Amino acid sequence: MARKAKKHDTDQDAGGAADATHVRISAQRDGYRRAGMAHSKVGAVHPIDSFTPDQLAMLRGDPRLTLQFVAGDTD
Repeated sequence: MARKAKKHDTDQDAGGAADATHVRISAQRDGYRRAGMAHSKVGAVHPIDSFTPDQLAMLRGDPRLTLQFVAGDTD
C-alpha cells in the first residue's frame, strides 16, 4: 500500500530535490526548533548543503514543517 503524500512531499517531488540548491522551510509556529535551528511561520530559504542527509530526512518527516525545494538562484 502506498503511503499518503504529505504537503511537503508534493513540493519535493514536483520541484525535484535532486536539482535543488536551496530549501524553504516554514513552521506551524514561530520559534519551532528542528535540525539545530529555529524556524518561523514566514519561512526562510537555506542552502541545501547546510543540512546533512539525516537532518533533511528529519525535516521532511516533521508534520509541523513545510519544505519547498528550490533550484537555482533564490534572490
